[in-house]
Amino acid sequence: MRSVVARADGSFKASVAVPATRHGKDRIEVVGTSASGKTAKLAKVVLIVANQGETETSGSALAKPVLLTLAVVIPFATWLGFELLSWRNRRTGPKAKQS
Repeated sequence: MRSVVARADGSFKASVAVPATRHGKDRIEVVGTSASGKTAKLAKVVLIVANQGETETSGSALAKPVLLTLAVVIPFATWLGFELLSWRNRRTGPKAKQS
């Protein structure tokens, strides 16, 4: 249970901990006192998609090796391409101009 104070317009913001194994629909209930002093209750069904820990690990688990591979392969391929072009140019020599 958590205590939160509402703003003047009646809105509020609260963070709740959700068990890591809990996915799907759940119900959240908010009970408080209205401006007139009466008890007010709000109950809504919410959809729990994933917890923050899962989102970070599942996305970054693949991204890290892919980006590392690209960081190595792209400069190596560029260097190899320039080496092949310079080797080819040295082998054939400069072209003589024909008049």
